[in-house]
Amino acid sequence: MAEYHSSYENIVKTIGRDLLVEDINPAVQFVADQSGLGMLKLLGGIVPNAKVGTGFKTQPPMIRTRNLKSIEAKWIKQAVPERDMVLDGAHTTETTLAITTATYPRAAVGGTYDLIHPSTGVIQETVYLKTEAGSDNITVQRNVGGTTNAVLAASSILKNRSHIVSDYSTRQKVHDIDPTTETNNSETIRVDWDITLKGLAVEEYGDLNNPETIKRRKLYEFSKHINFDALFGVKDSFLDADNNRIQTMNGLTKMITTHLYQSGATSGFPTGHGAALTETKYRNTFLRKLTRFMPEDQNDMLILIGGLMEEAIDTWFAARITNVKQDELILGWNVATIMVNGKRFHHIFDASVDGYDPGMAIAFPKDAVTYRPTVNNGINLDKKHYEVRSMTQGGTKLGGFFMVDFTLELGWEQGCGVMSGVTSYS
Repeated sequence: MAEYHSSYENIVKTIGRDLLVEDINPAVQFVADQSGLGMLKLLGGIVPNAKVGTGFKTQPPMIRTRNLKSIEAKWIKQAVPERDMVLDGAHTTETTLAITTATYPRAAVGGTYDLIHPSTGVIQETVYLKTEAGSDNITVQRNVGGTTNAVLAASSILKNRSHIVSDYSTRQKVHDIDPTTETNNSETIRVDWDITLKGLAVEEYGDLNNPETIKRRKLYEFSKHINFDALFGVKDSFLDADNNRIQTMNGLTKMITTHLYQSGATSGFPTGHGAALTETKYRNTFLRKLTRFMPEDQNDMLILIGGLMEEAIDTWFAARITNVKQDELILGWNVATIMVNGKRFHHIFDASVDGYDPGMAIAFPKDAVTYRPTVNNGINLDKKHYEVRSMTQGGTKLGGFFMVDFTLELGWEQGCGVMSGVTSYS
């Protein structure tokens, strides 16, 4: 076992001899601050100030960090038992109800469910689940509470209201949502730089013959890649042109599937909002619904927004100002926090979100996301710069590269949401 560890120590020593290894977290943080890379700000320890209009203050990282020691991250998906079931077809007096495939959530025996009309939202009837069929059919007690058998329309929604048992019950409650394991690949992002000795000797193309200028520009490129992939990356595994394995990871938007609010959306919300967005829809349909799924110990929600969403929030806020003199108005005042149902929603502009969709908002509880850099066996791949100490024999250039290997976990997906496709607001 000692030989196993000593072999890694030798590798680390070899890397240290041949390469100058620098921790560039502070440099990456500076780029994130200057470039509007909101996700990278969070990874580096920047949190919204609770006081509206005062920007940000440095504190311990707002995103959880835990070292990764494998090629992929694994975690248990957390959720509350509030997944809806949907009727497959209409029912009148039947006590066996057909449930639409993929919406049957292993409902618990003894659960009471309100059947809600899909278009009006009116409760049609309350039923009691008598048996757990283990398939897309459930047996129920109809007319709970003395109502008459209602004609239940196809696609009516069954919402879990409670779980009750008799005094003599020996039945054990079955979880409405079984714990499931989620995974995400680690991904290596690398950006190289180099310059020839002749390039150092001549004066061409402004200051691009200065190694520090080259490294600074490559650091900006590297930082943008991290920010973008953390938000929009897609998980996969394949071979490159040299027949070597490539791994890519899911970004936040690919892991959030429950609450999607976009044009024509059917997942998480009754209908899509179309292209236009109103303050009422944003607060009452998007933010307010997310508060129902936030963990009880979480009061802070982070929302990464594009430029159009930032403009909309600023406009809505300005319309509510009634006690500010004309000469005290500050052009471009950015609203940091909106309070909804006692929860704080911190809005952070993100340049990657803006470039992808200016009308997008990515919302997640403060502690829902965990940053997992690969750190093990004495090797730290958390945002490093590697520079060749001496020129390769026979070569006439200097160079190095920026590299990180990391992934993200999303432990509380049910409390997250994505709004996209907004093209106008009022």
